[in-house]
Amino acid sequence: MSYFDEVIIKDKFDRKAWLNVTQAFKDYHLSQKLLADLHTSLLKPKPLLKSESQIDNQYLNHRNILDQMFQTSEWRTLHAITQNDPLGAALGVMALADKLDQDTQESQVRLVARKACKNAIQQIQKGLENFATWGSDPDKPIQLDLQKSIELAQTLRNSPKLKQISEIAGRLKSTALQKRSTKAAKLPEEIIDIEIGNNLNQVLPSEFLSPLFYKNYIEQTLMQRKLQSTTKLAKGPVIFCLDESGSMKGDKEIWSKAYFMGFQTLAAKDKRDLAYISFGVSVTHSQVFPKAEIDPIYLTQMLSEFAGHGGTDFDQPLEKSLELLKNSLPKADIVFVTDGVSNISQSVKEKLAKAKSEKGLHLYVVLINDQDTTVFDDLADLIVYLNTANTLYERI
Repeated sequence: MSYFDEVIIKDKFDRKAWLNVTQAFKDYHLSQKLLADLHTSLLKPKPLLKSESQIDNQYLNHRNILDQMFQTSEWRTLHAITQNDPLGAALGVMALADKLDQDTQESQVRLVARKACKNAIQQIQKGLENFATWGSDPDKPIQLDLQKSIELAQTLRNSPKLKQISEIAGRLKSTALQKRSTKAAKLPEEIIDIEIGNNLNQVLPSEFLSPLFYKNYIEQTLMQRKLQSTTKLAKGPVIFCLDESGSMKGDKEIWSKAYFMGFQTLAAKDKRDLAYISFGVSVTHSQVFPKAEIDPIYLTQMLSEFAGHGGTDFDQPLEKSLELLKNSLPKADIVFVTDGVSNISQSVKEKLAKAKSEKGLHLYVVLINDQDTTVFDDLADLIVYLNTANTLYERI
């Protein structure tokens, strides 16, 4: 790139910043020179245009596009979002490239630029929201370098299915965390003893009448009730079994995979191991993720896959779950999501019953259709339907 084919004044840091991301834009319809200028203009706090005399004639249309763009209020809003943010600037270039055309008639340039900036603002905001959804730990930003961050953003941007999963998962993760934060307060408790402390909600009534009440409160020596929860909460690993038979294709697949991401969030927060098993007529994918940590790019690849053919066999995923329970995930609970009807063999039923008795296994079943529950009636600790499935976030 020579001096005369650039329309934005650049220094070596600007050129290096573009070099770091240029691979992501190699197949775009806009010229690489215009893309580079767009990137610098978004990233640089105060981008400046060269004069026309400093630019080769064949690139003057690039200057006109940027000049017209800089004069819009939409550009100023967009630039406030992207300046000094390498990922935001890259997302901005992607979005602008969708709407800009370097051959636009001169009289239409400002209108096109205005629409392009407006689109970019929306795309960046939505893109960053979707991007954040794919992190394992809700309390930490995604730990990826810039190139992998852009790769993830492009993957989400180019996949309608992953976009939908992101949007639903964002809501389900929020619901899961909300239920986690409130469930302890809801648990039934019983009085098991008397202890000393200064919890005014549990202090014995007679203590309020004592002339030494304030002294004892400060010293935390008031007599109070000691409570213990009567509900045992799961704290072990989670084995998530997901039906990928042909009938699950579409909305049911998207919802169930977003639902899985809600469990991943809770498991990651507690540093609990998480297994993912997909199945149709056989097990199609089985993997254990220690502490529920999943590389975001790998997660998008895993959830993009869909066997989507054949019928439904419950025995194989349950057998695989029991194998994991025995060998690597003791004290695990199973979440089993399906829309199908199948049978469970007597031998698998007996193994499940034994695991429930000896290992404290819990089996939670999520039915996406109003199908017959008979096959699970004697095995499941809880059966929920789509409209009440979020209640499981309080149990697991």
